[in-house]
Amino acid sequence: MRQGKIDHLDVTDKRFLHKDGTIVWGRVTGSCVRKSDGSIDYFVAVVEDITARKHAEEELRKSEERFRSSVLLSPLPTLLYDDREQILALSRSWLEGSSYSGEELRRIEDWTARAYGERSGEVLEYIRRIISTEPQAQLAEMTIRTKDGRERLWTFACSALGTQSDGRRLFLCVAQDVTEQKAHEEQVHFLMHEVNHRAKNMLTLVQAVARQTAAREPEDFIGRFNERIRALAANQDLLVRNEWQGVYVEELVCAQLAHFADVGSRIAADGPKLHLNAAAAQAIGLALHELATNASKYGALSVAVGRVDVRWRLEGDTFMMSWTERNGPPVSPPERRGFGSTVVDSMAKLSVGGEVQLDYAPSGLMWRLKCPAANALEPWERESITGERRKSELTGDGRKSFGADKSKASSRSSAYQSYSTSGQCRTPA
Repeated sequence: MRQGKIDHLDVTDKRFLHKDGTIVWGRVTGSCVRKSDGSIDYFVAVVEDITARKHAEEELRKSEERFRSSVLLSPLPTLLYDDREQILALSRSWLEGSSYSGEELRRIEDWTARAYGERSGEVLEYIRRIISTEPQAQLAEMTIRTKDGRERLWTFACSALGTQSDGRRLFLCVAQDVTEQKAHEEQVHFLMHEVNHRAKNMLTLVQAVARQTAAREPEDFIGRFNERIRALAANQDLLVRNEWQGVYVEELVCAQLAHFADVGSRIAADGPKLHLNAAAAQAIGLALHELATNASKYGALSVAVGRVDVRWRLEGDTFMMSWTERNGPPVSPPERRGFGSTVVDSMAKLSVGGEVQLDYAPSGLMWRLKCPAANALEPWERESITGERRKSELTGDGRKSFGADKSKASSRSSAYQSYSTSGQCRTPA
């Protein structure tokens, strides 16, 4: 200023102590008045009180900090960015949900390139349209790819926040991981469709039972029809209890023969724990009901010393089940084929795609069912059995050993079940 190069000087904002003891902010500007020869005649200093503005700026700064903290700690994935495509803040939930770090996501294109792969350009253009047009909240649903390679379905809500003090326009994007929610909704729709399908199948089966019972056993239609409907209901109860994920064979036997509680241990069941699928459970359950009804009227359960053995097993990929009566009165093939015969023979055979043998031996009726395990068991049960078999077939030196397999199968099949006088299945000592 003395050298004549400048006549005006802005001094940095400073704090001053007011006479009353308060702190005020002031902006000091200085200028000089020169003489005709260019020398300085005197100086002029102007002090502007900018306390209110400083307080407003401080409040704005604190507000921005609070907002930034709320973004960082948001339970929903939240991203703050500006019109220069710079990411200003990312919530911890966004970083945790995507597995990326803040250092990897400095700009919008860093996110799109990592999260969308081949669709990166398309998504980036979508975000740029939001920046240029500033529409009302935009909703979108997109599949993102996390850093560890998982694909997650996220919903996004993006909107403009306004202009910052430095002129930058801000935008906020809030996301939510809806992968499990969508999977649940799809599962509900599937179950609704499945319930509708199963209900139609059940009504068709009830119609067939009614028609066949009326045609072949008209003299006792109500009684026989009610018994068969109760047998179907018992099957349904087991399937519903297990959420249609299969029924243990021993549970099915217990359910169908529970009304024979008075005969106690004269009915016994023996076999490994295997899950029948819904179709097999319904067909085999009805067959067991018909066999038990026939045995109580004409066979082993019609006399005090009679006995019934129900057994099932797996042989390789074949499921086998048998009903054997002993110590009952002599039996012979029926003179006419009723609906009961159709159930224990044709219906069981067709439902599991297997073979059924009925032997009216003098010692008592024998019923045998043989079918591919794939037709009778739940898929996950078959996969588990196949995996165990493959694992156990290969021993130390790489040679196959079947002896150990048989002993394991024997131990798994040792849970012998019988009926107590209370009608509940128990394991004998």
